[in-house]
Amino acid sequence: MKPDIHATTANSASPTIKKGRTPSPLSHPGALWARRGDWVMAACPLSRPSVLLGRRWERVRVRALRRSATPEARTDTVLSTIFEVDFGWLGLARSIVGIKLVTLPKERREDCLTEIEAQLGHTTPDHSAFADLRSRLCDYFRGIPVTFSDPLDLSGATPFRRAAWEAARTIPYGETRSYAWLAGTLGKPGGARAVGQAMGANPVPLIVPCHRVVGSDGGLCGFGGGLDLKAHLLRLEGVLADEADAILPRLHMGRPE
Repeated sequence: MKPDIHATTANSASPTIKKGRTPSPLSHPGALWARRGDWVMAACPLSRPSVLLGRRWERVRVRALRRSATPEARTDTVLSTIFEVDFGWLGLARSIVGIKLVTLPKERREDCLTEIEAQLGHTTPDHSAFADLRSRLCDYFRGIPVTFSDPLDLSGATPFRRAAWEAARTIPYGETRSYAWLAGTLGKPGGARAVGQAMGANPVPLIVPCHRVVGSDGGLCGFGGGLDLKAHLLRLEGVLADEADAILPRLHMGRPE
């Protein structure tokens, strides 16, 4: 008679589990041990490594990789720097996409930090990420003509404001345009007031030169940093005369070309 292979004997090799005790995963080679919903690798044969990972373990692994990544490799990291120019302190912040924030000159370094934190929350200081832009901004405040073609991160802005800011970037150094002119380029002939609001909400002044946008009569109108600063910037570019705030003939008030 053939032995019944399904019969249970007293000498069975199956481990005995005592009540109230948890068997060791090492007693089950090649098995996955589940504990508190997390899948944990246990005693996998070296000849056949397991490729099974629990979902929660995978999330833990991904979070660990993000924490260990360099700031440049993390898409959610915002880098910042604060530095001094001839007219005060400037603050910059950027994401992996581009420049997110430029503060106008402040009297104190702490004022720049306060504005950056108020606008963006926590940022990671990294001066090397802004080396070229810092150099050009320092030159700008010395009266040296420079261009700012840096990529921008304008996420969160409305399409109209983005278009207005991009149109303002086309205004050359040492020239000005009116709010009505900008509205015309956007196909909104009656949208001068909306353009003014967009310029007032500009998060990256100087790079988007909203200080070069003036009233139809040549008046300086509003500016986030105050009219004195706006006049100073236009003097740097040679648009305003030093003796009197009279706009020089290079002011462009015509219709969009």
